[in-house]
Amino acid sequence: MAGMTKELAQEEVNKWADGRRLSESKRKGYSDQLEAMVEAVMDGSLVIKSDNTMELNLQYPVESTHGQETHVEKESLTFSSRLRYKDVKRFLRGVKNDDAMGMVHAHICGLTKTEMAIIDSLEMVDLNTARSIATLFL
Repeated sequence: MAGMTKELAQEEVNKWADGRRLSESKRKGYSDQLEAMVEAVMDGSLVIKSDNTMELNLQYPVESTHGQETHVEKESLTFSSRLRYKDVKRFLRGVKNDDAMGMVHAHICGLTKTEMAIIDSLEMVDLNTARSIATLFL
């Protein structure tokens, strides 16, 4: 819903955070990430659904080229409302313990059930929104 007011977007994100049972202290600690989500809801790129899943409509869809043909591989990412270790475990293979960004990207993969190659191909504007969401699941 493009053109949503900040108040309505904030309300949507707060409802999502309530559904995630995010404590007030965690909300304060992750205020930048929550604000990024509010902005994405405001501009229509992030849609929070009634089941607490989220759809991130990519501003720059991931494309691949085969010969002279280009086709869209991914136009959006659907984020699950919950994340279990088994969802992210296979994406953590090869990620070192001190690789914070690798950990976040593995969580994006687990939340969206998307291969790392696709996440690695995201434009920064889309990747930053995805990172903000995934950070709240760490």
